[in-house]
Amino acid sequence: MEGAHLEGANLNGADLTKAHLGDVRLNGAQLRDARLIGAYLGGGSLQGADMSGAYLGEAHLKGTSLIGADLGGANLDRAVLSGSDFSRADLSGASLTETDLTGARLGGAQLEDADLSGAYLHGADLRGATGIDPVQVRRIAKTDGRTRF
Repeated sequence: MEGAHLEGANLNGADLTKAHLGDVRLNGAQLRDARLIGAYLGGGSLQGADMSGAYLGEAHLKGTSLIGADLGGANLDRAVLSGSDFSRADLSGASLTETDLTGARLGGAQLEDADLSGAYLHGADLRGATGIDPVQVRRIAKTDGRTRF
């Protein structure tokens, strides 16, 4: 399904464990409670997708556009999200434990009650993100001098 155009698709509850979906276009798709464990979605686009409650543990979404996506309550533990764009995305209550967000853009993202424990935020841009305390984030996540709040 690499490079497929699935805009607006209803994949609620779908089991896409270890699926190879590189460069796929899922803009506006419904993926509530979907299982994407270890899936590869690198370079794809999920703008405005509803992925609330989805399980993306250890998924690879490097360089993926998730602008305005709803990932509320999603599990992204140990996922690779480096270089991805989460501008204006809802990550409220999401679990991002040990997630690689190196160089990710999270401007305007909602991060209320998100768990960033052990997350890699080197070079990440969190300017304008809501629901986070930069002091607390620096204490529980891995940041560097390029991390922007």
